[in-house]
Amino acid sequence: PHMARTPISRIYPYRDAQLIQFADSLCNSAERDATQLQAYGVSATNIADIRSAREAFANYPTDQELYGDLLHTGQERDTQASLLAQALRQICTRAQLAYGSSSSAYRLYHLGPISALSAQELIRASHYICPLAQQQLAQLAPQGLTATIIADTQAIATTLDTLLDTEFSIQQQRQAATHHRIELGNALYILLIPISEKGKLCWAYTSEAHYNDYLLVPSQP
Repeated sequence: PHMARTPISRIYPYRDAQLIQFADSLCNSAERDATQLQAYGVSATNIADIRSAREAFANYPTDQELYGDLLHTGQERDTQASLLAQALRQICTRAQLAYGSSSSAYRLYHLGPISALSAQELIRASHYICPLAQQQLAQLAPQGLTATIIADTQAIATTLDTLLDTEFSIQQQRQAATHHRIELGNALYILLIPISEKGKLCWAYTSEAHYNDYLLVPSQP
């Protein structure tokens, strides 16, 4: 069983884009003031660590990107499910013509309203109807059924099955990505706080403009 993730909250009171802007601004200010900040233990390594954390956070996929992938996969799933329903109807209707709608032989092919079946139900139906039709091909061939039609139906079912797996995987990725993106943002913010405090301390009594460069105050949306 999968372990449930512990809920995580942002510790930074900004939008993601603002946090990235603060990181850029603070690094630029700290590099400008590198000589003065040495007295407070700020090194080039500290700044490099912030830039690295900033890149990791900024380059991590946003939920909008992952949602776009999910939407595309969902549309493709619907397309393949429709194709599979059509393909199964081609086989089942030929069986009905071959055996008669009231025969016990046709009953195995009777799926009811195929259009009402879910993608998973269509796949399950194909898993027994296609092998059955292959076994009874001699009886069904006079109705125009061929091994190629059966193989093409199985191929569509395989494609649909893969799309369902992909869709589930993207949903899992979205949950994990949301969690990890907050972790990356929190890690970046933790690195910014001491630089902000040291920068303010450095310029508190000598330069209001430089002091303001180290403020982590969120702007209005």
